[in-house]
Amino acid sequence: MSDYFNCTICLDVCFDAVATNCCHQLFCDECVYRCTSCPYCRHRPISTYISVPVRRMVGNMPVNCELCGKATTRSDIAKHMEAFCERRMVKCNQCRSGVVWETLQGHKTTRCPKRRVRCPDCSTSMTRDKLDYHQSRQCSKRDVRCDQCNGFVPLHTLPQHKNERCVKRLFKCTACSCLVPFDSLTSHKELTCEKRPVKCDLCKKKVLYSALQIHKKETCIKRPVPCSECTSPVTCDALTYHRIFLCKKRVVKCHLCPEKVTWDKMSKHQDDLCPKRNVQCPNCEEQVVHDTMEHHQKEECEKRKVKCDLCKRYLTAGALPSHIAISCSRRLVECLSCSSSVPWISLLEHKLEACPKRLIKCTDCPDLVAFDTLGEHKTNICEKRLVKCDLCPAEFPWCYLSKHEDVCPKKSTECLGCMRPVVRETMEHHRKEECEKRKVKCDHCNCDLAADTLPSHIESYCSERLVDCPDCTTTVRWTALLKHMLEGCPKRIVKCVACSALQNYDALPVHQETVCKKRIVKCDLCKCDMTADSLPFHSVSCPKQLIQCRDCEVEITFEKRKEHQQSHCPKRLVYCEECYGNIVAERMSEHKEVLCLGRIIGCPNECQLKFPAFSLTDHLEEICQLRKAVCVICSRALYVRDLTVHQKKCENFFGVLLALEFIFIFSSVWIFLMYIK
Repeated sequence: MSDYFNCTICLDVCFDAVATNCCHQLFCDECVYRCTSCPYCRHRPISTYISVPVRRMVGNMPVNCELCGKATTRSDIAKHMEAFCERRMVKCNQCRSGVVWETLQGHKTTRCPKRRVRCPDCSTSMTRDKLDYHQSRQCSKRDVRCDQCNGFVPLHTLPQHKNERCVKRLFKCTACSCLVPFDSLTSHKELTCEKRPVKCDLCKKKVLYSALQIHKKETCIKRPVPCSECTSPVTCDALTYHRIFLCKKRVVKCHLCPEKVTWDKMSKHQDDLCPKRNVQCPNCEEQVVHDTMEHHQKEECEKRKVKCDLCKRYLTAGALPSHIAISCSRRLVECLSCSSSVPWISLLEHKLEACPKRLIKCTDCPDLVAFDTLGEHKTNICEKRLVKCDLCPAEFPWCYLSKHEDVCPKKSTECLGCMRPVVRETMEHHRKEECEKRKVKCDHCNCDLAADTLPSHIESYCSERLVDCPDCTTTVRWTALLKHMLEGCPKRIVKCVACSALQNYDALPVHQETVCKKRIVKCDLCKCDMTADSLPFHSVSCPKQLIQCRDCEVEITFEKRKEHQQSHCPKRLVYCEECYGNIVAERMSEHKEVLCLGRIIGCPNECQLKFPAFSLTDHLEEICQLRKAVCVICSRALYVRDLTVHQKKCENFFGVLLALEFIFIFSSVWIFLMYIK
């Protein structure tokens, strides 16, 4: 859209648009001002007129601020950049430097070189540009270097630091009374002090360094001494334990026999001489006590010869249990069929002739049956036994029972139609008269159906059945139901032409008059016509709507809210031209009289000078001539304006006093000398 309002000369949107009378082409007023002929059609002389509609349209075009990026119009962009843009440049009232408006408060509190700050050490108030010089040259609590430890400490704590805290101050060792620098006191106590405690490398006890050698030779419990029996070197505290438990020459008792021998001969005694030593049996190779060997070979050895009580054979004692259990021909074994005990040599004869569980052949069928169950087999189990049908009087072998059940006339079988059990001899009558799946005709539509589906067909599926309309309950045929619901039913759903809402046909007039969101209604305040759904949104922005000012809580109309907030609200922020701050309007008079730092005030000492309130401290400390000061000669408190004259008089007065004192002393001496003469 903006291309239609471009200047032909600068190719930008026209600023103060004018049009030529010849071709009505648009130009900027400044661009076409120096032209003598029309730049577009070359008509001479050129004449222009102000295009008010174009200026209005161009002024209403949206544009973004180049500084803050906020959207505004071209007609308001200059006013915005001058007074409302948060990124506009303003001048700081303290240091007079240019600052972005939104960072002004931060600049005044954190970056302005003329802001009032306090020295972090001595808390003296001054401007920020004087703080560095004050901290380095004037501050009584500035850091200075200690000439002993080369560390930095506050000036007023330097004497205390040298006497109490300096790591290089001389400190007396509590053990040897030597003077040692404080920072090397620990290493002195640990490494060089003659009275330091050290650990004995033998007994690990702490001893004074000067007494260590005497301790190792005379009193240390870990010093080596010779054993009186074996002459081996042993520590002093372990000598008794060595004599009792470790010495090779000690006399000990054999743990097998009651004989006593020395410890170094004990192994030979236990291997060759002790009667209670273990020796190997020559037959079974087991370890046996030496003095019980003869009894072992006769009664206990597993390799001695013994006789089997069943078969009378000679065997070793160790093999006799396995022989009786496994290989003896006369051992008793259990028959696996009848569980009776039989000698192993006669087991086969028992299984063939005498076992009641032996298998024999049935006389009727080819099955093998146990001898003691043959009677029960022929009565209840044999497939060739004669049985009688439970339904009919026929009799036949048991193996033909299943074939008979397939043809028995008294047996119930399943109907192929309804799947219900029916006696075979009545199956034909059931299929024609009783079966639920037999074919029957519908009385309404004459179609063939199963008998059990006829009621549901007449009720739900028959196309000629009578049904009730689900909306208005009118009775119609099912084939005409759809046409009735679409065209004739008073309860059919139709669409409102205004809001497209779905409604019943008979309720549509009431809906259009009272419910429809798109019906035309009037605002009660401004009497404007609008749709019903836009009325709640209109009530929020209605120019006649009463709203509450968010600052002063006074009720005003919506159209006058900006004028109220900018000009009449007592809680609005107004700009103070003296301190350059934003102040609540109702407090402006109090601010200018009492709180404003830029207001002009008089000196409380009544020196008749006027100055801004923020410079009161500097005035009282540095400028005011009526502030109190102390004379360095006589220590009297005087006004600063009288101090220079007073100091000159004070110097002359003290000179006269000194001269009179000298004359008095000289005359006294002269009188004393004359008196002596």
